[in-house]
Amino acid sequence: MGSRRHLFVLAFILGATGAGRCAAQDEAGDPGPPHTGGLERLFSDRAGERDADQLIAEEIEDRCIPPLDLNGATADELSGLPFLAPHLARAIADRRAAFGPFASWQEVGSIPGIDAATLDALRRCATLRATQGAHVLTDADVRLRIRMRREERPRDGFASGAYAGPREAVATRLVTRLGEHVLAGIATDRDAGEPSIADHLAGHVTLEGCGVVQNVTLGDYAVSEGQGLVFRRRSGFGKGGDALAATTAGAPGLTPFASSSEAGNFRGAAAHLRAGETSLLGFVSSTRLDASVDSLSGEIISIDESGLHRTVSELRKADRGGAAVAGGAASRTWRRGSAELRAGMTGIATRFSAPVNPPSPLGFGGDRAWAIGAHVDVSLPGMHAFAEAARSHRSSVASILGVSAALPCGTQATMLLRTYPPDFVSLHGCGFGERGGELQNETGVYFGIQWELPKTVTLQAAFDMYRFPAATGLIDIPSAGHDATLLAEWRPGRGTALSVRWRRDSKDASFAAVDACGRDIRPVVARTQESVRAEVRTRAAARWEARFRAECSRTARGAFTPAESGALLCADLRALPCAFVRLVFRAVLFRTDSYDSRVYAMEADLPGSASNAAMSGSGARVTALAQLRAGAGTSLTAQWSRTVQHGAAALGNGSDSVAGDAQGVLSLQLDARF
Repeated sequence: MGSRRHLFVLAFILGATGAGRCAAQDEAGDPGPPHTGGLERLFSDRAGERDADQLIAEEIEDRCIPPLDLNGATADELSGLPFLAPHLARAIADRRAAFGPFASWQEVGSIPGIDAATLDALRRCATLRATQGAHVLTDADVRLRIRMRREERPRDGFASGAYAGPREAVATRLVTRLGEHVLAGIATDRDAGEPSIADHLAGHVTLEGCGVVQNVTLGDYAVSEGQGLVFRRRSGFGKGGDALAATTAGAPGLTPFASSSEAGNFRGAAAHLRAGETSLLGFVSSTRLDASVDSLSGEIISIDESGLHRTVSELRKADRGGAAVAGGAASRTWRRGSAELRAGMTGIATRFSAPVNPPSPLGFGGDRAWAIGAHVDVSLPGMHAFAEAARSHRSSVASILGVSAALPCGTQATMLLRTYPPDFVSLHGCGFGERGGELQNETGVYFGIQWELPKTVTLQAAFDMYRFPAATGLIDIPSAGHDATLLAEWRPGRGTALSVRWRRDSKDASFAAVDACGRDIRPVVARTQESVRAEVRTRAAARWEARFRAECSRTARGAFTPAESGALLCADLRALPCAFVRLVFRAVLFRTDSYDSRVYAMEADLPGSASNAAMSGSGARVTALAQLRAGAGTSLTAQWSRTVQHGAAALGNGSDSVAGDAQGVLSLQLDARF
């Protein structure tokens, strides 16, 4: 009965806020919500990073408040888009300077390096409508989002009483722009089982674009500079999605933070100033940390970044620790003709409320840490090079060096070298690497290349070779690995695209086994995973799109265990039967020998949300979505999904387990624009 009341309230608000609105369509845009094919490829292989995926989805969406104008934005502003590599941002700016404003998205897509995936993503957060500046500005713009999510069957934590809160997960987000210079936002989030409706609370008030003031933010924010060795916001694309965009950190600067994601951010005050070609960034922050504290010594034993406060033990950790941070950056840009040089320095210092007891020999220990760095970026016609070096409080130096270039015959190439010593500690950095942005105990070299043959065919190839000089949490000796990716996409026209991707990942691993004499051993062997993915996408007229995907994988661990395999089939239908209704239906069949040979299913249909769920065992997943649009920016969306894992006695483990082999989820979301 409570869910019905919630649905009625959402429907009532939708009708009230949408009354009298008419859907204003951009002549250069789609008649309905943008398709998600481009972002799905960019999110590819980012499994297990729920908060990071959510943060990226919301950051991309924030670019629509107001939308970035491709006919007025600078190359630096375009580089702020998390999926757009700097060389592509500069190519867009150079093409506009040479031939004038873009008249259609087809012209944008004709730029070498702008493939279908990147073009789809651009259409989500940019416009071609205005030419007077970087953004299309309005006197006032308020956007409200309320999302509720409830699982069909309660998890064991609810049945046993371990979870203190209700079964519904609720997230709210309010972002408003007042005129040209003021932006404010607030977000709350409660996971299922948490007692407080505002268990997570984030918000900010930002003044921007006032003379030398680029941004001044009070509240929550993220900062980025250089390649991220000293500090960088956690949203970014890793290798696997796009061979070229993966290696660059995007635009530097200050980003206000009002997200339901509980990924790390700063809380306090920050300012970004720009006078001519000189840029200054400074910030101070004080945040509380979920931590386990030793009752005798008062030391912080571990820091919990899950953000979950459902059980007694999780609630006991809440806000037990704290961190005070101060940092800044200074940079200057020199330009001569079409050449550009940007150089700068960064620094950050952190002090914890109590000493941290390192969980491993390489982990951070103590109550204070600092890092300083220097970086340089050089842009020439058809080429972009970058480098950064940083030193931490342990006197260890990390470095990263990369170059991307436009070559003849529609070819783009990139190369990146990285060195992160075992004793280097960067608490707030995030950079390119094998282990999800960790800047420690890794060296490697990455190559990526893309060909356009001609505009209807795109070929990509990437190869990464890396080494862990010291023991990791998974293996007790130095180890190494490599991975390779090949991607081919053909776009014959009329909304049809065909793509095939092959990927091979091999790295040293240790696991439990039995030798020929029956003795328990833990051998170190090369664990190799190979996968092949084929996809067909076709668009009928402007209102129907069908996508079909097949994928198979194989995992081998030397001669000690038999090889394991996995397979996935996915059919996806998206429809816009009329101007105010959007429908999505997806069916997935999967079969794997174990979790080690798992496959992934990307979903980014619910506005401002993204997930890349891992699937193992044998089963199926069905998703259906219906969206009712009541005007520009106002909609009510309902999504239902159900996963069946044949033969499973339970799904999940511990308090999160559900007896049986099936689980369904219903999500309701209201988006309103005033």
